Amino acid sequence: ATVLDTIRLIFPILIAKGAESFAYFVQSLVLPLLLSSAFGLSDSQASALTATTSLSVPLFGALLASAIDRAGPRAAALAGATATALGRLLLAVSPSLTLYHAIVALVLLLPIGSALGMPVYTIALKRATIGKARTRAFGFFYATMNVGAA
Repeated sequence: ATVLDTIRLIFPILIAKGAESFAYFVQSLVLPLLLSSAFGLSDSQASALTATTSLSVPLFGALLASAIDRAGPRAAALAGATATALGRLLLAVSPSLTLYHAIVALVLLLPIGSALGMPVYTIALKRATIGKARTRAFGFFYATMNVGAA
């Protein structure tokens, strides 16, 4: 398979990974500011809640690993994207709601969405490629993740 064939094969995975990386890193930068300005949390409280969100991802990842295996990459990615979209929507409207709604988004929906989505892209990439194409695909995959986060 040529480089172009590899890119064509994994293009949807790269788009999803790049978009998720961009959204995750922007969220990490903006979230403490939102929590401080919209809810009056101190910088340390906002940072602690942001850290809790990040630390919840591997916890939910471990808890949901067997469910991901049973459901398969496509279903897990769709469930993860849905949870993440709901979490981000709730965060977008939470200043007009309460801190409780923001906490539900931050401690449940976003980490569950990330736990369902992040590893699934890697699984899908591995299943979609073989040999040299796999090596190239993972190179593009990690480059896309870094560009998305830049």
